[in-house]
Amino acid sequence: FFFCMGVEDNIVANNLFAGNAGHGIGGLGATGDVRNMVSSNQCLENGKAGIHLDGGSHNTVTNNVCRSNSQTEKGKWAGIHISKPTKKAVIMGNHCLDDQEEPTQAIGILEEDGCESNVIQNNTCSSCDE
Repeated sequence: FFFCMGVEDNIVANNLFAGNAGHGIGGLGATGDVRNMVSSNQCLENGKAGIHLDGGSHNTVTNNVCRSNSQTEKGKWAGIHISKPTKKAVIMGNHCLDDQEEPTQAIGILEEDGCESNVIQNNTCSSCDE
């Protein structure tokens, strides 16, 4: 699933995004996306991140499962990857794991330098670095 330019006030919920070459859910925030909610999705074994925020503000990512992502670039992408200049996002209640014999997902949740005032709490990361 890809957010495009200027997406506002949308809900992406209760979906399965699995086996994609890129991100399970990507583009959130890149061109001014604001006040969107990504909730209760499963992002499994995608090529890059399970969920990728790359800008925007006031977006919410809650109660998602991101498992065994970064399949095409092993060790590069997190379950939830937050790129600059993401600001005022809420990332809560997500579960990030990599249960493969040889893990590919670099980390559960990664917030890059240059992000501002994001709330990241009550997430669970297992079988990959926090």
